[in-house]
Amino acid sequence: MGRQLRDRDLCPGRGTVVAILRCKACRTTPQWSCTHRRRAWLYDLAAAKPKRVPMLAQE
Repeated sequence: MGRQLRDRDLCPGRGTVVAILRCKACRTTPQWSCTHRRRAWLYDLAAAKPKRVPMLAQE
């Protein structure tokens, strides 16, 4: 969901993870034990916040 948030100029903020998408090989292991690249965190859009705007010195 990170890419969808980024496309909407949002960040997860302090929103908690709603769900974790995991690979098929890790579907029976505990949720944080899957370390494959196919893992994705889904966040609630209602809790998402706008991205911070960088200051001129940071640009």
